[in-house]
Amino acid sequence: MSEERKKPDVAFYLTVGLVMLLATTFVYAALYLHMVDHEHAFYTARGSFERPARYTWGGRDCDQEFWEKLFDPAHRLDKQIRRDKWIVE
Repeated sequence: MSEERKKPDVAFYLTVGLVMLLATTFVYAALYLHMVDHEHAFYTARGSFERPARYTWGGRDCDQEFWEKLFDPAHRLDKQIRRDKWIVE
């Protein structure tokens, strides 16, 4: 007797892909929220202005240019969602 093994179908691969995408997105967002420091500078000025982001790890500054490029999509979304943290009026 030969045992037939069912090969994974398209739904299985789509589910695995979706889980991988969600896990990667969660790790990316968690790392962004852990590293971003929006309270490091407060400027007095007339009108509204945007606070710059600074990325730290364990209280130490990181290579800002690298992290700004890596976290640019998350930072743009964060500025839209949490305007009170980034815009000072």
